[in-house]
Amino acid sequence: MQVAPRAMSFQAGCSKELAKLSGSPSTNAEPEAVGLYFYVTLPPILLGTSSFTASGWAGSFYPKGMRPADYLSFYAEHFPTVEVDSTFYACPSVQTVRNCVARTPEGFTFAVKISQLCGVSTYVS
Repeated sequence: MQVAPRAMSFQAGCSKELAKLSGSPSTNAEPEAVGLYFYVTLPPILLGTSSFTASGWAGSFYPKGMRPADYLSFYAEHFPTVEVDSTFYACPSVQTVRNCVARTPEGFTFAVKISQLCGVSTYVS
């Protein structure tokens, strides 16, 4: 997150109205900085789904007759991210990861689940 301080001032019209409300004798004064605010840049919110292979999507989201091997490419044309649930159960092979990356545009985000071996239940006997 980036934070950049900025001086806040009113446009001339707003400044005149503020001067009138505050009882200032001069309503033709130039606008002045009246405070400090922070401009915060947040990362974008990415909207995706928990899978790109959901049962029931063939013929509804995916065109009828589309090969499952083409699902990820089609999905990536409509969403910027997808959750990868399978990483919870096993680590994918290098080739699987390369294939997924090759089927998606640059900047596509894979939200992978951490392995179940790292979960709390592993440490509790």
